[in-house]
Amino acid sequence: MKKYIFPMNFDYSNKFLGLFEYKILLIFFVTGFLLAYFLSQLNISLLTSIYLFILVFIPSFLLANTTIFKEPLILFMFCIIKHYLKANIYIKKK
Repeated sequence: MKKYIFPMNFDYSNKFLGLFEYKILLIFFVTGFLLAYFLSQLNISLLTSIYLFILVFIPSFLLANTTIFKEPLILFMFCIIKHYLKANIYIKKK
């Protein structure tokens, strides 16, 4: 029996194909379907709509897969935005 040594900072979370977290996939499936629906409503050719879909969707998907402090970038940004929107809750008034 082989014994494998995993580093202490190894991430054991479930990922699709070992690359994409399921939380991120759910968000981007919804945005991908909304973008595809929006592009289908425009009066443009199919090839142009495919190009626009790739131009908008793929870079944002790859950027969101990057991590900051072992958390996906998009979830990190959601936490920061939520904190700034609710910042007045944390301020004590006399």
